[in-house]
Amino acid sequence: MGVPTRTGDNVLNLFGGSGSTLIAAQQTGRKAFFMELDSLYCDVIVQRWEQFTGRNAERVSSN
Repeated sequence: MGVPTRTGDNVLNLFGGSGSTLIAAQQTGRKAFFMELDSLYCDVIVQRWEQFTGRNAERVSSN
């Protein structure tokens, strides 16, 4: 994450997977934008992010 981007840059991940890119972005001061179609992976991503940050995730919209 550190080589191709700088602090404050946006990071796009179209396959959210386990959320490791989101956590890495948080750790290095990047803004992560990602998607994941599989709801099981979405649950994992949210749980990992909440555990890492100590904050509660908020659903902004749903379709």
